[in-house]
Formats: sequence, C-alpha cells, structure tokens
Amino acid sequence: MKKLWCLLSLVFTTLIFAQSPEALKKDSEAFYQATTNINVPEIYKYTYPKLFETLTLDQLKTMYASMTSNENFVMKFEKSPTERVIGEIKTFVKSSYAKIRQENVILMTFKYPVEDPKTMIAEFKNTMQAKEVTFNKKSNTFRIVQNTIIIAIANEKTNYNWRFINFSNKKNVIKDLFGAEVSKALELE
Repeated sequence: MKKLWCLLSLVFTTLIFAQSPEALKKDSEAFYQATTNINVPEIYKYTYPKLFETLTLDQLKTMYASMTSNENFVMKFEKSPTERVIGEIKTFVKSSYAKIRQENVILMTFKYPVEDPKTMIAEFKNTMQAKEVTFNKKSNTFRIVQNTIIIAIANEKTNYNWRFINFSNKKNVIKDLFGAEVSKALELE
C-alpha cells in the first residue's frame, strides 16, 4: 500500500509540474529557439503529435529545406526583440491549453533582383498577415514581422508535456482537434 501511495504521489507531482507555468515557459522558449534556428528535429519534438500522424521527420526536413532555400530565395529567422506573452493555462477534460502571443521575424533574401518590392510588400502583408514588411535593396532582402499565436497543449497524447501548434490561419484545425469549447475559451473565434 505504501508503494502504491508513493507511486501515485510521484505520478501526480510529475503531471502537475509538467503542466506548470514554469514548464510552459521553458518549453515554449525551446520551441521558439528550435523555430528561429530551423532545428527541424526539435520543431518536430515540440509540435503537437497529432499534426504529424501522416508526416515523418524526414518529410518535414525536406519540406523545411525547400521552404528555407530554393531557386528563388533563402529564408531565415531573426530573433525578435519582443517578449512572448503567455496566457492563462486553461484545463478541459484532462487537457491543458494556453495561448501564446509572440513576434516572428522572417528574412527572405532573393537570388534575383527584386523589380517591384512595393507589390511584394503588399503581397507579404496580405498572405502572411504581416504587421510590418520592409525591403533592403542593397541586400535584396525582405524583413517580415508577424504577430503569431501559438497554442500550447499538454494532454495524454503529449505525455502531459507542453507541445505546440502555430495557430496562424488554422482556426478550423483547433476546433477539429480540441472542440469549439477550447477554441472559444482561448478566444480564437
């Protein structure tokens, strides 16, 4: 009986710590670093696993390789000077969720001269929902600043460790995965 009590106590303590604000802050920082450094194995590790049921790590590596360097441009991330804002942890049926607001800064350096940067700036603002886009003619680089929402999830699928989904343009994905109640509670409507 004593062993059972100790085991239950250990499991309960581990679950509480794994879902704590401190763990969320630590894991969200690790996810941010993986993203800005384009460390694909770490991105894969910290992404909510349900998103990768049909995508392998090798496929993700290939996707990132073609997205970050192709015949048209090279893309990399710049560390944002702004702080991430982590919302309140909300719990529903053995799952915890939080909304994180952060700024992502993308640098896209084109391999050919950009002839109409104004049109491309407007296009980036529209398609990437960027709050700011500038063009440096000398380096042939666009600097794209986005306000991004990340959804943090800790549940049975993640072994109660925090995992993340980039929310941008994925309103239906969040509803489909977690239900309208979670979407509404996180103010994603």
